[in-house]
Amino acid sequence: MFKFFRTAKATAYVENMLTSFIKPANVFGPIPNSIYEDPYVLGYLMALATSGAAMANNEVADGKLSVADAANVALRGLEDAAGASGRMAVSNVLKYKNNAQFHDGYHHGDKMISVMFGILASENDLEVAEAFKAASHLKKIVDPSAADKVLAAQHLHVVHFNIYIREKHLNS
Repeated sequence: MFKFFRTAKATAYVENMLTSFIKPANVFGPIPNSIYEDPYVLGYLMALATSGAAMANNEVADGKLSVADAANVALRGLEDAAGASGRMAVSNVLKYKNNAQFHDGYHHGDKMISVMFGILASENDLEVAEAFKAASHLKKIVDPSAADKVLAAQHLHVVHFNIYIREKHLNS
């Protein structure tokens, strides 16, 4: 019974996290369900979901989720965040898991999370350096390395998710 409550809390955590990343993309218009058919978008969201499941395991499940439970939490969190398109999203994640576009999206989502949590810094990656530079302009800081990692991660999210959604799904 405790396992059920832990996984339910962890799933809600992942759903809330994903929703907070998806919602800003709707500044360009309503987000179409077609995003849940796009291997790149699904890969990006799964990177966020798996990171969210790991965070949820530590923060709300007391580190007691098994690997299988964490994977289930990630998929169920995506299903819940996708709303009416949830089952299609999960089905397509399983369908595209070996797709190159899925892996590209996963890589970009993982990169954004790694910047946000200070795992990846500007000296490790040219694109990350550009993100920190953009963040420094937002904060009017002369030294890009002093730019806030959250702003740099937000810059990467806008580039790799919001703009992608606008170009591929809203300009059709």
